[in-house]
Amino acid sequence: MTHAREPLTPNKRRILEAMSDGERHWAEQLYQRLGMPRRNGVTMALNWFLKYGYIARVQGDDGHVVIGKDSTDEVFVITDRGRRAAANLDAGYDLLSP
Repeated sequence: MTHAREPLTPNKRRILEAMSDGERHWAEQLYQRLGMPRRNGVTMALNWFLKYGYIARVQGDDGHVVIGKDSTDEVFVITDRGRRAAANLDAGYDLLSP
């Protein structure tokens, strides 16, 4: 049986739901806010969402936020595609074979 998309992992679902507020987000902020097990998992999910057009990098001076003493994080915002996906995270999953 074919289907429109594969289910998002639980971490990706939580991150996309959190980003659906339309505000600016970055990996460290989402890691702490969502109580994720590893910060690297947030970074990997953000990279995946960026690759497939669910989020976009904030450009210009607001594109990075300082975290800690000597580190920065890239800042992202959700795109229209990401909003549509976040609004209906279970769409199409009823077609999946068990």
